[in-house]
Amino acid sequence: FFFFFFFFFSQNFHLNTTKDTQIISRRNPHQLAFKRFKQKNDRKMASNVDHSAVLVEFEELAKNDSLSWEKVGDVEGVLVSTISPQKVPGYKGKSKDINITKSVTVINTSPTNLIEIIADGNRRAEYDELFDGKENVEVIQDNGPGNRVTVTYTKMKPPATLVSARDFCVLTVSTFNRETGKGLFVSNSVEHESCPPIKDCTRAHLTNTGYLLEPANEQKTATKVTYLTQMDPKGWLPHAVMNKTAKKQGQSLVKLAKYVSSLPVS
Repeated sequence: FFFFFFFFFSQNFHLNTTKDTQIISRRNPHQLAFKRFKQKNDRKMASNVDHSAVLVEFEELAKNDSLSWEKVGDVEGVLVSTISPQKVPGYKGKSKDINITKSVTVINTSPTNLIEIIADGNRRAEYDELFDGKENVEVIQDNGPGNRVTVTYTKMKPPATLVSARDFCVLTVSTFNRETGKGLFVSNSVEHESCPPIKDCTRAHLTNTGYLLEPANEQKTATKVTYLTQMDPKGWLPHAVMNKTAKKQGQSLVKLAKYVSSLPVS
């Protein structure tokens, strides 16, 4: 999803909580910003999310080939298709004018290795040139790589001059079964009082964005990756224009695959 943001424009914490949100002093401008943001928006709070439902909804969407997915192309071996949320029964997101994009490919590494790479935020900059850092806001559950529930803040560099940077506050739910090799890594934008919007960034919004990992062979030496994303970058960008560049979403998996292939074989 970050590559899409880059393509379009190139072409044309310390946890601090309080039960009383009314007690906001001048020493804590972030809480004041959060209070105003919360009053103006009707998005889901991190504390109100059903983690199991997030995984079920994502997997059902990723595997449901009976939906009216429209194939838009092949990007270096990545098959890309798209669908309007209005054609997805029971769609619960708010960005109904922004298409959902699905990218599918096979990456030559085991599911175990791949989930560890995806889950390691410190390695993100090695295959995403726009990545500008990540902070853990809250660790809700931690059972090791691929089995975590976290709230994180991520910032992306501006893709061009005169364009503001984008940032995200997301709840990421992941699960991985080492016996079967199946994994899910799913992010959705949420509100959190320690992750309010900041002045120099435009707060973008993610819905059902992440990975479904499945073994591509019996030996589990390769992984079938299904990547879904639906991003609203906010700002002035028309949704209709965004939907026309869906094919470029495949570059996210191309970059990940090239990064994996560059690593020494263990």
